[in-house]
Amino acid sequence: MLERDLTSRATRCLNNLARKTAVVPALIVLAAALSACDKQMPFYGNLDEQRANKVLAVLMQAGISCSKESAEEGMWSVSVSGKRFADAVDLVRDAGLPGDEYMGVGEVFKKTGMVSSPTEERIRFMHALSEDLAKTLCEIDGVTAARVHVVLPENTPFSKDVKASSASVFVKYRYDVDMESRIPFIKNLVKDSIEGLEYENISLALFRSDPPPAPSSEKTPLVPFLGMVVAQESVGGLRILVGALAGGCALLIAALAAAVWLTLFRKKKRPAG
Repeated sequence: MLERDLTSRATRCLNNLARKTAVVPALIVLAAALSACDKQMPFYGNLDEQRANKVLAVLMQAGISCSKESAEEGMWSVSVSGKRFADAVDLVRDAGLPGDEYMGVGEVFKKTGMVSSPTEERIRFMHALSEDLAKTLCEIDGVTAARVHVVLPENTPFSKDVKASSASVFVKYRYDVDMESRIPFIKNLVKDSIEGLEYENISLALFRSDPPPAPSSEKTPLVPFLGMVVAQESVGGLRILVGALAGGCALLIAALAAAVWLTLFRKKKRPAG
């Protein structure tokens, strides 16, 4: 009688634990649904690793969740938190990133085996020269974008009126940088890069970026939670979820232990044949 009573009680206990542990899959599904609410969205693609790292650095400094994934042919793509996508766009744009991909003289004049006309060669040379200069200007601290338009007149040795070369330079820079003091440096850089170009034939247009908007007092503060950065208002719900998952796992372990114990108990009490 005692053995039957103990077996009956253990069976009922095991059934109760099994019913309680049925909530574990539901909790796991709930956790997956909550994590999907802030899923990563594609942000930029086809970037070289240097430009991808610059984008990541800006986003991470602002506390925006982001990641990069390798793509084809050594390129990279960047993804950001869906909830902060609009903020990420503003931040990257204000920082002048990811930047343009310039084609220098080496890329423009690759050997293709085709013969070009003198006019085509001249146009390609002006384009390559403009690209190289724009790339150099973008390396100046504070410059977020640059364009250079070079004009090299087609003068012949027999021309009486020789037309002078000219260049137009566009520079966009950060709002917190004094670019006016660097005008002579920029013009001299362009002048010394183009043969026959005079200082007075260079026009330079500077444009200051708008300062970022002041942070809104209504923006949800972020706090660390289990190695992640989450909205402060979500901490309570996440704690309940983690506690429920931990409790479900404990119930599952207890159910497995009871099943093992019941099996061993039956084998021990079974009369030898």
